[in-house]
Order: sequence, then C-alpha cells, then structure tokens
Amino acid sequence: MAAARVSLEAAIKNSMAKVTGFPATLGVTPSATYAANATTIAAYVSFVLAAYDAANDNGKLEIIMKEYYLSTWGNGWEAYNAYRLTGFPKNMQQTVYSATPGFFIRSFYYPSVYVNRNLNAPTQKALGAKVDKVF
Repeated sequence: MAAARVSLEAAIKNSMAKVTGFPATLGVTPSATYAANATTIAAYVSFVLAAYDAANDNGKLEIIMKEYYLSTWGNGWEAYNAYRLTGFPKNMQQTVYSATPGFFIRSFYYPSVYVNRNLNAPTQKALGAKVDKVF
C-alpha cells in the first residue's frame, strides 16, 4: 500500500504541474485570484494524502478514482470506463436535466443474436449492475 500512496502523490503533483503549465503554453498570465501556487498545491496534496491514510480499502479506492476523474477532465471516456468498473467516485455531479435521473447505466444489454444463438453465452445482464470487465 505504501507504493500506491507514493504513486498517488506523484500523480497528483504531475497532473497539477501539467494543468498549471497550460497558461504559459498559450502565452496567458492567469489572475492571482485563480492561479494555483506551490502553497495551495502542497495543501491540496497534503489534504488528499491525509484522507487516503485515514481511509479503509474502499475509501482509498474512492480517493484514487476521484483524483483520476479530476485528472481526466475533458476526456469523459476514460473516466466513464473507470466508473463502470469501480463505482467510484460516489460524489459525482448530479444530472442537470432531471431531479430523479434513475440508476447509472454501467453496461448495455448483450445483442439478442448473441444471447439467442450462443448456447455458451451468459444470461442477459442488468443495465445498472457493476461490470467485472468493460471489454
């Protein structure tokens, strides 16, 4: 578990370095109000690592998946696949269009030709069930 903590810390710092480097690549200087500095980044990393240290195994996975979700912002496909596999993070943004959206579809039905013609095919799966394998 110590290696996972070290990897988590390195991942957060690398992600922060990448994101805070974007303005310079565009020739833009962010306002001091919104710019992340070394102090705020260190405080965030310390906050996440303290929560990680205090969590049980499921809590640790949730923290890792939340940080992964944040680091893939703008690339919804990777975050969607990770959520389908783990069910974490649990505190994702609610839907904007409906107050009661229902369950989250983690996997779609098998095609009927696959299920009906293949005697070795598994039974049809539930849309909201956690999947063991995405592919």
